Amino acid sequence: MLSDLVLACQQIEADIAAEEQRTGIFDRSDARYPILARSLNERHGNLKGTIATLEKSVSWRNPGSTQHSPIKPRVSCLWRACLRLCATIFWRGPQSPSFVTVIPG
Repeated sequence: MLSDLVLACQQIEADIAAEEQRTGIFDRSDARYPILARSLNERHGNLKGTIATLEKSVSWRNPGSTQHSPIKPRVSCLWRACLRLCATIFWRGPQSPSFVTVIPG
């Protein structure tokens, strides 16, 4: 799961770089900075926070470990459904009418 999130972060970073390159505006404080890049930067920050929280959770469960444990922490069905909904919103965006049709399980 962590590797998937890290991969998503890398993809977002590439998308941000492509959008900045396309517009030629790299300064985030510039009023002309692309809205897509702003949105992707926000998602990237949120995803980094999620990764940090999950890594802390894994290290808390394995206190002597300095590496990621190969054992995935067990997640309740509700938490799994919540993650699935967040991932759906993340990939499709809240404007997509299909994001409300996610069925957990």
